[in-house]
Amino acid sequence: MENTDKPYGKHYNHSIAIAAHNETMYRLRPYDGHYYNVTRDSRKEEVTEYERTVYHSARENFDLAMYILEQDIGIYIAENIARQMLQEYVASEAHMYYWATLYNIPWMFLYFMTAHSCYGLITRRDSELGKYLFKLYNVIAQ
Repeated sequence: MENTDKPYGKHYNHSIAIAAHNETMYRLRPYDGHYYNVTRDSRKEEVTEYERTVYHSARENFDLAMYILEQDIGIYIAENIARQMLQEYVASEAHMYYWATLYNIPWMFLYFMTAHSCYGLITRRDSELGKYLFKLYNVIAQ
């Protein structure tokens, strides 16, 4: 890095033999100095192979995504809640959301779910949420 005072790679905004260029992903790349106002309602304008891959991966690995969420948030996800999450994910075209990636599919199911009361849901005692709740004096452990 002795030839430059900027020790990071430059992004190349054209297709090359080993990778196709995606202008939207190029403009919205993380850690870039540009600011883009992306809201929950923001969607990409065209479906590329990447968005198809995110959609198919979410569909084919739905059970795994629910398992990951259960482990991460410490709440048991019942079948009716999982079904609601899936319906809302598909209805909102979450795979077209700007920040939807193959790496955050489980959390996109949560992000696009409408608000839901946590009252009466089953939590794992060893989860962070479970530990917090069981410290409270007004929560009855069953």
